[in-house]
Amino acid sequence: MNYYVLFADLRVKGLATVMSVPKGIEIMNTMTSEKQPNYSKKEIQLELSSGSGSFRGHIMGGILPLFRDELLDAFDEFGVENYQSQPTEMLDPATNEIEYGYHLTNIIGLKACVERYNWNAKPWNRPARIEYFQIDSTKTDNLAIFRLKEQPNLIIINQKLRDFLIEKEMVAIRMIPTEEFNSLM
Repeated sequence: MNYYVLFADLRVKGLATVMSVPKGIEIMNTMTSEKQPNYSKKEIQLELSSGSGSFRGHIMGGILPLFRDELLDAFDEFGVENYQSQPTEMLDPATNEIEYGYHLTNIIGLKACVERYNWNAKPWNRPARIEYFQIDSTKTDNLAIFRLKEQPNLIIINQKLRDFLIEKEMVAIRMIPTEEFNSLM
């Protein structure tokens, strides 16, 4: 099985981004991959970064995992169950208008599955970033999407989910094979 890193395509001209975290949201909670008790149906308000363009992709660029409604609908249709989401209101500071359609998304499932990663090494002897790596599929619990314990900010998807998202024509997302991924992408 092949695996891919899923993220916003920041090369897209005019892509909107969110670079701040609102009060009451802990960014580290979005990377623990544990179910969060504070997720609700109540919308949280975020502010688009100054200089955000008018293009809206299926993943919002920035520091929070923000997925568009259609992407979460595709997850549901595919059968992904290991996520939770909270709706957002996006304030555009340039127009003072509120936009809807994105969710703060928590991918549940932190997997230690990078081949040849040395968990016995002292923490300071482990790599700071994971690049050009392979996934040991026997350690993924057959999840179609998960985060890496070795680098929790990375979201990994399997080949079947990738193909499904391509079929659904998701825009402004990148799905790079783990063997080709580097942090400069």
